[in-house]
Amino acid sequence: MKTKTDLSHTAPAADVDREAAGWLTRFDRAGCLAVGTSVEDLCREDAAFATWIGESFAHRTAFLRVLAAWQRADRLSAFTDIRPAPRRVIPGVAKLAAAVALFAVAGLSVLAVMNRTGEEMAGSALVAQTFETELGGQETVTLPDGSVIELNTDTVILADVTNEHRHVELLRGEAYFEIAHDPSRPFTIAVGDETVTVLGTKFSVQKLETGIEVMVTEGRVQIEERAAEVPLTYVAGGQRALTSAGSVLVEKQDVAETQREMSWRTGRLDFADTPLSKVAAEFNRYNETKLVIADDAAAQIAIGGSFKSNNVDAFARLLRDGLGMEVVWQAEEIRVHSSPQ
Repeated sequence: MKTKTDLSHTAPAADVDREAAGWLTRFDRAGCLAVGTSVEDLCREDAAFATWIGESFAHRTAFLRVLAAWQRADRLSAFTDIRPAPRRVIPGVAKLAAAVALFAVAGLSVLAVMNRTGEEMAGSALVAQTFETELGGQETVTLPDGSVIELNTDTVILADVTNEHRHVELLRGEAYFEIAHDPSRPFTIAVGDETVTVLGTKFSVQKLETGIEVMVTEGRVQIEERAAEVPLTYVAGGQRALTSAGSVLVEKQDVAETQREMSWRTGRLDFADTPLSKVAAEFNRYNETKLVIADDAAAQIAIGGSFKSNNVDAFARLLRDGLGMEVVWQAEEIRVHSSPQ
């Protein structure tokens, strides 16, 4: 069943999550759920659900999150309702209850739906999948349509690729996308209040505290602010876009800067006259031991070079031995001063 998705729907996220959980409850009680059940299967079961899914991309992604949690909750039996009022647990929905609890407690960041063996990947065209990397980890995944996604450190994505549509939600972190060209199925990526739409191109998306950063290396992407009445923004190869509070800034970026920004794909961090405060922030994305810059003078020191992203100790030794900075190793952090204390 093909449905027209309105990407401008702006219902409160909490309301959408409750609606999604309500639909999951309804299908579970009707015996319609099983591992491998797709949204399309359920649309064929219930016309009202098909209408609800078609109203908004936010509806689809919210339902996929609770469905993914349900699919990995086989052994969970405890139930915590997302609403504060207590309710009676029906034995037949214990698995659903555990999934909703996991969905609520995890803050929508559900874990992997399945072990991605070759057989499962071959049959996954109608099944939503969630992929995750830990702090300092990286992973490359190939979707059923042939698109390739490289996940950076501490990243979670939810992928829903079927014969009719291609949707991904970036729940946390950063990823680089190489999208297989298919004009009949635009590839959409939801990140908070923004939606990035492409037909086939290469680009990265990072979820920031106040918006997103998009860097396009090839082709062109479209950015839509779903929660604000602003025109669509187009970003072409060699450009970078930053969004915040309903605004989108697009700027040209030279090839060398793009390569430095993308150096994480090879397990390295490249800098050119970058303030140490920013360098430390980048290292802290990849390492349990955090770099703490102890004074303003140290924070402004310009750093250049290429470093392994997961070896903060080696970088700290370079600061000490090469720049004469005071470096103090502690249990969970490395404190850096501009001069010996």
